[in-house]
Order: sequence, then C-alpha cells, then structure tokens
Amino acid sequence: MNNKYIFLKPTFFNALWGDGSILKKYNVDKYIPEETDRNTIAGLGAFSGLSSDANEILNGDYKGKKLNELYDEHPELFGTPSTLKWEHIPVSMGIGYACSDLSIQVHPTENYALKELNCHGKSESWYIVDCPHNSNIVMGHNAKTMKELEDYIDKKDWEGLLK
Repeated sequence: MNNKYIFLKPTFFNALWGDGSILKKYNVDKYIPEETDRNTIAGLGAFSGLSSDANEILNGDYKGKKLNELYDEHPELFGTPSTLKWEHIPVSMGIGYACSDLSIQVHPTENYALKELNCHGKSESWYIVDCPHNSNIVMGHNAKTMKELEDYIDKKDWEGLLK
C-alpha cells in the first residue's frame, strides 16, 4: 500500500429525529449524494464495514473500493487468521445528532439473530457529547427474560421497565 493511512468517504443516514443540523458542524457537503434529503440527515457514517453502509476509500492503492470489499480481498490488513472470526467487519461507527426523541430499541442477542434471522445481533454503544439540560437518557431495562420484557410492554409499564 503506498499510503500509511486510508481516508474514508462518510456515509449519511436520514431519520425522523434528524434535521440536518449535523452538517453545520462538519465539512462534508462535497460527499452528500444529490438525491439525499439534507433536511432529515441525522448522522454521518465514519467507519463501517457493513455492506449496507460501507465507506468508500478515498486514497491510496485501494481508492474507490468499499471498506467491506477491502476486508474480503485483503483480510491480512485487518489481523491474523486466528483473530479474524467474522465474515465481514461487524462494526459501524458514526456521529449522530438528534433534534427530537429517539426510539427505545431492543436488539436481538447474537445467538438469536444467527439462529432466527441469519445475521449477527446488534451490539450498540453511544457516546453522548451534549444534550439539553432537561434530557432523560434510558440506560437499559430491567427485564431478565423475553417473557418479562413482553409483560412490561403489554402492561405499558415503562417506569418499571426502563432504567
């Protein structure tokens, strides 16, 4: 590889809770596809090996390839045979800006997703940089089993369910 570092083209995602404000913070206008509704952009994908939103490489020997393609064609760049245990890079990192409430989501476990959905489960992590003073943040739930989760939801017992 003729460059020590690779630079990635950001991806963009639109959501009900996006208002395009994130575009004021980052100089990414030249990368936004023409057909994208700028008024609902909620986030920028900074590093993703998922085929659905893989970043394009902007420089070097692999310019024009998607990050997932580079992983498929040159796994040695990502680790040793003993450390490469995924069929794709199961990581997607980005930056989001919410102008309204986000939904509460329960993602399937790895085992359930592989067995029932034929894909990996979704582990997710958020680093909150800023939020209004009167914000509430849900930090998980109290259900110990799927049955308990269903019971909380059926009863609409959000105070009991949410941490």
